[in-house]
Amino acid sequence: MFQIYHLWPKVILLSALTFLSATTAFAQAEADTTLTPRFIATGPNSNGFYEYLPKGYVGGSAKYPLIISLHGEGELGNGTTQLPLVLNDAIPMYINQHLFPESVTVNGQTSSFIVIIPQFAAWPDNTDVDDVITYAEQNYRVDRNRIYLAGYSMGGGALWTYAGSSATYANKLAAVFVVAGAKAMNAQMADIIAAANLPVFATNNSGDPTISYTVTVDNVDLINSASPPPAIPAIDTVFNASGHDAWTKSFNPFTIYSNGLNAYQWLAQYSLSATAPLPLTLTGYTAALAPDNAGVDIDWTTSSEQNNKYFILQRSGDGQTFKDLDTVVPASPNSATARAYSYLDQSPLAGNNFYRLTQIDESGTVNYYGIREVSLTPTKTTLTINPNPCTDHLFVQLDDPSPGPLAVDIVDATGRILRRWTSQKQQPVWSDTFMVGDLPPGQYFLQLTAGHERLVRAFIKL
Repeated sequence: MFQIYHLWPKVILLSALTFLSATTAFAQAEADTTLTPRFIATGPNSNGFYEYLPKGYVGGSAKYPLIISLHGEGELGNGTTQLPLVLNDAIPMYINQHLFPESVTVNGQTSSFIVIIPQFAAWPDNTDVDDVITYAEQNYRVDRNRIYLAGYSMGGGALWTYAGSSATYANKLAAVFVVAGAKAMNAQMADIIAAANLPVFATNNSGDPTISYTVTVDNVDLINSASPPPAIPAIDTVFNASGHDAWTKSFNPFTIYSNGLNAYQWLAQYSLSATAPLPLTLTGYTAALAPDNAGVDIDWTTSSEQNNKYFILQRSGDGQTFKDLDTVVPASPNSATARAYSYLDQSPLAGNNFYRLTQIDESGTVNYYGIREVSLTPTKTTLTINPNPCTDHLFVQLDDPSPGPLAVDIVDATGRILRRWTSQKQQPVWSDTFMVGDLPPGQYFLQLTAGHERLVRAFIKL
């Protein structure tokens, strides 16, 4: 049974609150996003791709989950001069707009993704998709237990075909996210996906004139009606919207589905090795200035541990090159009760400090539990907007001693930039008035970007 997904006001409010709480992380993503064109052929049908590497990847040794994003027919190209076409929609668009989450946390585990965005010259077949996966496995530090495919329209159709064509392909994947996939599967394809217990999340618009939502619903129903059915039922969400573009909403990190997760959290919870016991369950991990700025306190807690050999706490000044601070050995490798750990960095770096927590289990496997940032130079920047709610204008004031260019964006609840103004800041206090009377009533965000800093304020247009 499919679900009609309405964006009621309470959902929009949740998105707004999530947006605001994530502002700091997104500001850092602006500075550290690694989106690099690679004019490298992964196979005969793709001559180039973009790579996104998570903060901390360069100079490290940890392995990361991989998302391969498959584009639509409108983004077909030669992989070189036409490669930027793939940045227009879905996951690549959010990376390019610095809105892609640096990390997600689900079930106590924090994950950061490698993302590979190939451009195909023609409609990709199974070999083309598999070539991209193989190239990524051979050239990046990919956790092969956590390879995810995400695709929309043509790319979604290629995804359905790849996963449903053979058990070999289906069993390479930890989970898939399909949006308006241009392929109606048959029972044999559905049986292959079900037998692999491949988690599937599929979305569509109810008024899609290109790929009817019934294609998505029927594919999901076929998977769930397989004999035997999958251990993890396939799920679908149908947005109460018109048009073919369901991917902007689907991959928006602020779209929270009925399971309480966004698309990236939903993917991150699955692994091919999910049946193996996790080395530990992390319940807390923080880094903050100690009282009187005496240093930085790094604290983490676990609710259970299994075969835990030791932790390594590392520090970096740029989020890329890390050095070991300390090795923390638990009292014993196994514990069924809560444990708390603490470390005081008495000589933090001037400026930004990035702390990375890794864990080594008894077999030597390295597990990555995220990065926390602490700055010893508190920002003096303040951004105010009024009136809020507003009717026809917004007065914006930025108090920041640094001069330079800045940009002001109005963003809607789906993450789309509706308009942009640019200006030159010459004095410590900058202000301007922006007319917004023609915007439909609703929830919006004002984003002000100055240098590598991004400030966000939510406002309501009456």
